[in-house]
Amino acid sequence: MALQALYYSIHIQAAPEEVHRIMLDREHYRDWTQPFSPTSDVRGDWSEGAEIYFISRDEQGKEMGMISVIDKNIPGEVIAIRHIGIFGDGTEQYSGEQVDGWKHAYEIYRFKPADGGTLLTCSMEISEPEHGQMFNSLWPQALNRLKNICEQQADHGKE
Repeated sequence: MALQALYYSIHIQAAPEEVHRIMLDREHYRDWTQPFSPTSDVRGDWSEGAEIYFISRDEQGKEMGMISVIDKNIPGEVIAIRHIGIFGDGTEQYSGEQVDGWKHAYEIYRFKPADGGTLLTCSMEISEPEHGQMFNSLWPQALNRLKNICEQQADHGKE
């Protein structure tokens, strides 16, 4: 099945490097990704070539989520994440029915200076068209949370 790209963008009144830094900070990551999962978390390293785990917890509190690789991370410019597998119940899965349709799908964040702030654009590839409606609801919520966090941080820096 072919992957479909979805695009979301938002203007944030903060410098691209600052938006990039805040977005990847673990505490802020847990906050701005709340619309996707109330237990959203990240474990790993954002360095290029590093493996990273995007985590949520099921009803029993067990960790589950996606395994990804950071293909590119240039502060204030771009982050390219390639999704390679899933994990849960103490196992990691890199192939099979649950993975093969979207394996190597990308999630890319681009930071562009614009109007005294940053135009943040996120693109993501999905394999199931029905997921598009869900993401079209969740991504704007998440990006608005990130905008609020970044702009609050920027305001505190001016005091």
